Amino acid sequence: AQGLKTVQFPDGSGKVGVAAGWKVKQSGNGGAVLNGPNGAEVYLGIPMNVISSNVAQQYVGSGIPDSALFPGSPRVNFGSPVIATLEMVSFLARQAGISARITKVRRVEPVAWGNGRAALIQFASVVNGKPIETYGLFAVQPIDNVQALFYFSSVAAPAGSYSKALPTMLAMWKSWGISQGTQRQRLEAASKSLAEVDWVGTMDSVTRNRRIAGETAAREFNRYIRQ
Repeated sequence: AQGLKTVQFPDGSGKVGVAAGWKVKQSGNGGAVLNGPNGAEVYLGIPMNVISSNVAQQYVGSGIPDSALFPGSPRVNFGSPVIATLEMVSFLARQAGISARITKVRRVEPVAWGNGRAALIQFASVVNGKPIETYGLFAVQPIDNVQALFYFSSVAAPAGSYSKALPTMLAMWKSWGISQGTQRQRLEAASKSLAEVDWVGTMDSVTRNRRIAGETAAREFNRYIRQ
């Protein structure tokens, strides 16, 4: 894209066009985080393992305390990407030790996402007392009744500079792409993990759960943002 300098990710998993004054803070496995002027940020293809907010109902009668079920994992609503995003903002703020809360959801546009739920969401938030505007694609891709992958790509900037920064941030988002090799690796990892169990609960009676990578959603994600 005009005015953007293409930066290849060090691991060969993807690339993104970077505008003047911006830098790639971190990248890998097809995703990236970019920092820009005035605290603006762009997040591209970020996956996170999450647990259903009603996970305790899946273990009724097991005698396992709620606190022992996937301790430390974020719990979100699998049925609503909006509620899931609200819950993830709260979780990540706690993890980072900062104050952050969404004050207003300005716009929601549902997006088809296989057997998951996704939406383009614009919202206002306050982070450590500063108003921030965010726009992004947020998705929940269930693995089973308990586990899911939360995916997001988003652009954010302080409210006072958001409108000016938005065209540049969207241009960088649109320039982003992951390599075919990375797509193949994600698909292979997803298919291999179908038969694997890599998590055991903190109590012997906890039912073992498979962690499926769920990276097939990334392929749909990449196709969508290039439309």
